[in-house]
Amino acid sequence: MRMKPVGKMRIGLWFGGLVLAAGPFMCWLFCLVPKPEPLPNPNGYDDFVGAGAMLKGDVPDEMTGTLEECRKFVTANREALDRGHLGLTRECRVPTQYSPAPGLGVRRCV
Repeated sequence: MRMKPVGKMRIGLWFGGLVLAAGPFMCWLFCLVPKPEPLPNPNGYDDFVGAGAMLKGDVPDEMTGTLEECRKFVTANREALDRGHLGLTRECRVPTQYSPAPGLGVRRCV
């Protein structure tokens, strides 16, 4: 049984409308950005970053370093170690940036 030309036209219009509606829907879908979770205050992550910035000197090599070199390093960096330990007692969350489509080159939505 052959379709009437009017039936083919109607199916074509429905399909074309569906394709046209899908474009804005896909853009809307990729543009959705979830609300960022609030960072804890105080944040242990800040303590870890601060402790890393406070380190002085070079870390002794684990294979060739002597016990005395390790003790000197720990003694010289006591404040940084204490701050790192403080960070371990706190809730820790890293601030992140959401990317809706990694690898697709979506930079901004219009």
